Amino acid sequence: MRDRQLGDDERDIVHENVARVRAA
Repeated sequence: MRDRQLGDDERDIVHENVARVRAA
């Protein structure tokens, strides 16, 4: 479960980065 949770958190961070790049 820990690995899956970390994966979800990392995925959320990547999503935020992508949103920033698209907004820029």
